[in-house]
Amino acid sequence: MSSKQELTRFEDDFSGNDFDADELPPTYSSLFTEAPLTSPTFSNNQNQHTLAALEDSGRFSIDLSAGSRTSVIFQGFSIPAQRPHMIDIVTTPKSKPEVEDNRDHMETPPATNVIGLDIVLMLVGSRDDVKSCISIGQGLCRHGHRVRVATHSIFSTLVRKAGLEFFSVSSDPDHPMAKLDSGLMPGLISPKKSEAMKNSKILIDSLKSCWIACTHPGLWKDKPFLADAIVATPLAHVHLHCAERLSIPLHIMSTTPWTPTRQFAHPLAHVQADSEMNRETQNYLSYLLIEESLLHEVYHVIDHFRQAVLGLQRLPVGGGSLLRQLNIPHTYLCSSALIQRPTDWEDMIDLSGYILLEGQSSYTPSEELVRFLESTPAPIFVSLDVTLLGNLENFVRCLKEASNKYGLAFLLPSGFRLVSGLSGALNIFVLENVPIEWLMPKVSVLFTHGDTATISMGLRHGKPMVSLPLLRDQPFWSSVIHNACIGPAPIQEKDFSTEPFVDAVRHCLRPEVREAVQHIGEQIRLENGVESAVNSFHRHFNWDELQCSITKADPAVYRLREKPTIKLSTVAAAVLMRSKAIRRSELELYV
Repeated sequence: MSSKQELTRFEDDFSGNDFDADELPPTYSSLFTEAPLTSPTFSNNQNQHTLAALEDSGRFSIDLSAGSRTSVIFQGFSIPAQRPHMIDIVTTPKSKPEVEDNRDHMETPPATNVIGLDIVLMLVGSRDDVKSCISIGQGLCRHGHRVRVATHSIFSTLVRKAGLEFFSVSSDPDHPMAKLDSGLMPGLISPKKSEAMKNSKILIDSLKSCWIACTHPGLWKDKPFLADAIVATPLAHVHLHCAERLSIPLHIMSTTPWTPTRQFAHPLAHVQADSEMNRETQNYLSYLLIEESLLHEVYHVIDHFRQAVLGLQRLPVGGGSLLRQLNIPHTYLCSSALIQRPTDWEDMIDLSGYILLEGQSSYTPSEELVRFLESTPAPIFVSLDVTLLGNLENFVRCLKEASNKYGLAFLLPSGFRLVSGLSGALNIFVLENVPIEWLMPKVSVLFTHGDTATISMGLRHGKPMVSLPLLRDQPFWSSVIHNACIGPAPIQEKDFSTEPFVDAVRHCLRPEVREAVQHIGEQIRLENGVESAVNSFHRHFNWDELQCSITKADPAVYRLREKPTIKLSTVAAAVLMRSKAIRRSELELYV
């Protein structure tokens, strides 16, 4: 199907939108100052899917031996962002310091003169990603902001329990924006045509919902909601376009780095090394190829949404790199104690530290668990998802052998309760729903897939880790653990056997490993990830320039054409127009 035919197929979906163009703010497309700076067009589209093919594990297999096309991509990716595509949608940042960047070892200072904003959190990702951003939303509320969370309906309870406004972008738990086998992600065998059409429809509805989340007045009759800023996870595809349409700032937050660097490859990349290309270049290229692949399958939907619904110019073919070219600020919710901030990152990129997710306030263990812990001090906690293990029979056999033959003790999560073959094993206890915060001080080693939530909890309590990575960014974080000398090299599931596993546990119990993880744990316990992330969001605003000239307490949205130093909030502009002190034609957007 041609691009033109595909766009026509979406006409009916977009033509029914409920928006009156006369009621919307001025379009951002009228603010272009010069022709956009775009990357060169790609010379070979035949390898579109094979350059960065999505594996069953959720990682992208990066082929850097793809010939001439790779060099063209790299040339386009290496163009410095000397001028923006559009007037910058972020507020003017502080000038870049001329001194050495020491933010690995310092907190972002809190902003002063903070004005209460209406903020939309667009969240697409795992449950842990969403929970981390919800905690940040609570932190923003404590600073006087109004926060609305736009995410899937399966997270509605989490959002409402946190005291935040919830706005559903999809009622489908297998939403294609986050699902790997949806046909909207490249490199996989496409599903049936009917399934692909269904996924496209779901995505279209979600794009509309994200836009409505920015503009729906909500239930507060005394103060209708209108987004002043957007905070989003990387996979919320429409974040940039809604921010552009409303001329408001955008801030990306994620537990996994997505900003190009030569220090390490994209955490979702499985790079097939090219001997003619140095490692730093391979690392850098992996980010572009994944950005391009993620955008490729949804490009026509998003591009048509920009034009038909938002009234914006077409999305450039190389639109995957717009966040970098527009200097959109990013905050990564991980600790510099574990992963050093790359020196080639711009000043717009921050590391906040890990987000502490609150658990149960009180817990009373069962008598059986108390007896087990008394008889087997410092067991190993197996924090693995039993549903993801490919060879469960071999895994259980190895655990039993490690327990019976080598005397290791294990605590297994509740998912193992229905697993056969565990009977007769010495020193193995299957838990009920025990809070991990309560459990951590009582274990000696963590056996994990390498997910960020478990890693952050383990490090906070100074626990070394054995890693069995399976999906997505787990191999990346497992390698980071090994490189930080707080765990052995990751174990591949196909190589999992008793003796190597026991050796890995013994490695974790070495004095130098325990000392290293305790040192990192001390640094992490000093961090306040939520407050640091909020301060990172605040530092990209010039609050004195942002405030309304009349109310002083509201963000300026307009200014007078004839007196541009007079900046007006929506409230001030409405009052002045109602009293006929000014006319609407005298206003222009303040950007």
